[in-house]
Formats: sequence, structure tokens, C-alpha cells
Amino acid sequence: MWYRGEPGKPEDVVGPAGPDLQGVPRGPGRPKLAVVIPVYNEEASLAGLLKDWQAVFGAIGEPYTILLIDDGSKDGSLRLLKEMQAVDAHLDVHTQPNAGHGAAILKGYGLALGADWVFQIDSDHQLDVTAFMTLWGNRGEYDLLVAERTDKNATVGRRRISAVSRLVVQLLFGSAIRDVNCPYRLIRVSELRQALEKVPADSFAPNVLLTSWFVLKKKRIFSGVVDIRKEASLRKSRVSRHIFRGAVQSAVQTILFRIRL
Repeated sequence: MWYRGEPGKPEDVVGPAGPDLQGVPRGPGRPKLAVVIPVYNEEASLAGLLKDWQAVFGAIGEPYTILLIDDGSKDGSLRLLKEMQAVDAHLDVHTQPNAGHGAAILKGYGLALGADWVFQIDSDHQLDVTAFMTLWGNRGEYDLLVAERTDKNATVGRRRISAVSRLVVQLLFGSAIRDVNCPYRLIRVSELRQALEKVPADSFAPNVLLTSWFVLKKKRIFSGVVDIRKEASLRKSRVSRHIFRGAVQSAVQTILFRIRL
């Protein structure tokens, strides 16, 4: 576990309205938790993903909503999401022309600002759901809670890219969590709103910049570990030219982000 700042701060009240988007409502009766899931060509994973996660979210005893941001999927992901949304009030499906994972995450965060807490996960359903309850159970004392992935199943190229991102954040912003781009994070909305004001809309990896902001501002950060699901079909994707260019872009954006803060 790693944290910055003093524990014990009471939960903040959600502040003024964020972006002018139709997302999580504000005021009495709003969801306590908004879940942000970017989706791109994950038709085969979605049913199992939502079934497993809804069992977890239903157990917390608080109102929640799941924001699914389809990033111009070319398979049947959007059709399936709309079908599931029609019979499940917890699901809130949005779509956009393909703009990338980072853009989908930022859109989801903007839509989620009416909740008290935002939880972000990816739609490939690779990570175990049980780690969430550790994050949720510790939320009262922290502003950012992450479950870090182990890199034992990552390719050499992926490990190197992660190492560079981690090094850049540590050098420019201070000691940080190991998995700076972790897609398994619970965030206090009152802090997220402030951070998003500083994150450029064209960020390739906005979670890296958000991690950097939380570290620099000495916010209270909790770090745990999440395992790969035993049932998951492990994906060891190659470091393509697109991913390499994105890693370079992310590093440059992280440097510029530090200069502008």
C-alpha cells in the first residue's frame, strides 16, 4: 500500500456541474458510483463482463450506474450494448466515432461527474473483479485507489513501455504507483473534477496524466494488486507501430503536462 497525504478526510460533496453532457444526474438520488468502461470491438467479452461486475456492484448496497463508451466499434459491440441497455436500467450506453481509448475514457469521466465516485475498468474482462471490494472498503481515507497489474504476463515490449512511463512520472512528479496507466482505479469525483480541468482533450493516455496530477498534488493514494482472471483468455499483444507511437506521444504529453501545471 502506498499513499500521499493525510488519511481521515471525510467524503466531499460533489461540486458544480462539469461538462455539458447528458450523463450521471446531479442532486438527490444520484448514483453513488459511476463506472466508466471504454469499449472497442469487445462483443465476445461484454456479456460476461457485465454479468460478473454487476454482481460486485450490486453487493455494495449503493446506487450505481455503468457508463459504456463505444469508440466506433466495427463488430457487434454497440448493437449488443443497446440490447442490454433496453432491459437494464443500470446501463448507460454512449457512442462516438473512433477516436481512441484515451478519448473514450475522457468522455466517460466527463459523463460521470454527477456521482460521488468513479471506477474505471477496461472492457476486455482480463482482470479479476474481487480486488474492487478492497478499493471500495478503503475509499473513505483516500482520493485515488488503484489495483495494480503485475507485469509477469506482459510481453517484453509492453514491460519496457510501462517502465518508461513509470520513470517519466517518477522523475517529473515524484514517487508514484508502479502501474501509472492502471485501468482499475476508483477516484473521488471532487478531486477528479479538478484534475480533468488540467488534462488536455487529446491525451493519448489520460490515466497517466491523472496519476501524475494526484502524485504532484500530494493526494491520498491507495495501491493494491489485481490478478488476471483465471477464466480470461490471456492477450499478449505485440507492440505495434501504433502502440509505439502512442507511447512516445504519451511521454511527450506527460512532459508538457508537467510544464503547464
